[in-house]
Amino acid sequence: MKRIPFLLMLLSVMAVASCKKDAPVPPSPVPAEAPPPTPVPAPTAVPEAPPKAEDGTSVSVGKDGIGVSTNSTTTKTEVSVNKDGAAVNVKK
Repeated sequence: MKRIPFLLMLLSVMAVASCKKDAPVPPSPVPAEAPPPTPVPAPTAVPEAPPKAEDGTSVSVGKDGIGVSTNSTTTKTEVSVNKDGAAVNVKK
């Protein structure tokens, strides 16, 4: 007995769904014309400055030994220590 009310209810839902009026489809909008692409400026060549010695100190450590180099505006000092001995160079 429970099947009959269920089938009647299912039948009425399907009848309502099938008789429903479809909404009118709105007209598709006309695609706008794409704006022209903006021109890309040509890259300008930047003249490179010649490399110049920077002031400062650098240290290098390797299998052969240790090297320290100090640069300033007036002098350049290099110290290297390896298995054979040590060497110091000072240039003005």
